[in-house]
Amino acid sequence: MKKLVIFVFLLLATFLLFLPFISSTSSASSGSFEDEIKKVTYYAEEYETGNIDYPRLVIYLGTQREKINEKLGAARTNEGDILKQDQVRNVLGDPKMYTRWVWVEKEDREKKLDKEVPAWDKIVFDGKKIQIRLNAYPSLFIKNGEEKLIYHLNFQTTFKRPAESFDIDGKINEIKTLAETYNSNPASENA
Repeated sequence: MKKLVIFVFLLLATFLLFLPFISSTSSASSGSFEDEIKKVTYYAEEYETGNIDYPRLVIYLGTQREKINEKLGAARTNEGDILKQDQVRNVLGDPKMYTRWVWVEKEDREKKLDKEVPAWDKIVFDGKKIQIRLNAYPSLFIKNGEEKLIYHLNFQTTFKRPAESFDIDGKINEIKTLAETYNSNPASENA
């Protein structure tokens, strides 16, 4: 009886010792969509501060896109990960834009549809140097003559132009000239 109590105690102690490890690995593998977007934001901030270069950022964005597709249950094909409209809506919410134009897979052309279909474009990072958007635009997948509307998730990175440097001396001289003009002729047209 004493050995049984010691065995159960050791088994329980071992379980409690490894519980934090077990829960952290399971939560890491089942992270949410928001967790993956936070990682994208982290990598973008690392790029903006100069800790990683642009090719590395592109690799990280590709990895995160694959993880998001996996969490959404995307179908894997030779054309990439395919999502249905409902899967995209579950993470990106209601669409804010609609289009009649879709890309036809394997034919490398666009096609105009009879009715509008949703498209998504969401800013996930807006920094000083770059802006990253997550978008899902519609495509047509044709198999055995049957057309299916599909979506691919993509990250789009846009580089921002540096802000124009503000010429304070020029602005001061311009105001000084206007004030001198008004002082020499205080008419309402010079005011």
